[in-house]
Amino acid sequence: MGKTQLALKYVYQQYRNYYSVFFINTTSVQTTIHGFIQIIQRLIQHHQQISDNYAHIGRLLGMVGRLDSVGCFTVVSEPEEQHVVSTVKEWFSAPENTNWLLVFDNLDDPDLVNIKEYIPLCNHGMVIITSRRHECVQQGRRRLEVQ
Repeated sequence: MGKTQLALKYVYQQYRNYYSVFFINTTSVQTTIHGFIQIIQRLIQHHQQISDNYAHIGRLLGMVGRLDSVGCFTVVSEPEEQHVVSTVKEWFSAPENTNWLLVFDNLDDPDLVNIKEYIPLCNHGMVIITSRRHECVQQGRRRLEVQ
């Protein structure tokens, strides 16, 4: 069984223990950022089930002025990408937002993706890192232990 399949098996067996589960492909910076964009889109969709007031949803998610009248946003520059990453990390770090699982999958080149930049700064929730390289997982573990 491969590393991704092992992570999926864990999620399948334990998903009831988490309020939310997210997978991010970390083979490159672009795939990692794309994963964060997908997460914010899922969070917007979740809030759309409760309210279609996109100004309010934008305030809740740190996306003030970035959502259009149907809840969509466009990311066209690096500062906007970094804003999405920061916003999602803040969402994970919110004290009332516990019991989530974030899987960073395929972190195989630490020179391409600095995982420390993407791990939420909190001591609640769960992070799993899959990698062929032991030092990538150790880098993420040290980051979590320091917090």
